[in-house]
Amino acid sequence: MKFRHVWTMVPAAIASLAIATSAKAETLNITENSANPLVVESTVSATESSPCGSIAIAPSHVVTLADDFDNLRFTVEGEGQPTLMIQEAGGRTTCVQADGFSGGVVEVPGFWAKGSYTLFIGNRSPGQYSYKLSISHL
Repeated sequence: MKFRHVWTMVPAAIASLAIATSAKAETLNITENSANPLVVESTVSATESSPCGSIAIAPSHVVTLADDFDNLRFTVEGEGQPTLMIQEAGGRTTCVQADGFSGGVVEVPGFWAKGSYTLFIGNRSPGQYSYKLSISHL
């Protein structure tokens, strides 16, 4: 009988985690007229191991581009050696990690098509870190 109660709690716990995860990501809407650069400062609890270092369970931000941008730059500055993982709606993932030569700065410039992108900000080592995300366009 004890097992029945445990198994009824597991789906509830998973549902709660899913709701908390989706609620945690901050949505940033970017248009040609948005603040340039758009700057967000926050902290991340990088505990989950990934191919892009240690990241949080939940996305840090969801960026929605209202237009195509020929020259958009994502920049993350932070303590330690920050990482930035960007997931596109089509499933493509971009990962950039700071190294000893970058001074704690990660940059991802280039063409970005209209749509939504999920950002996971983390670090090469697990822990809690402060960071500054800048999104600029020319």
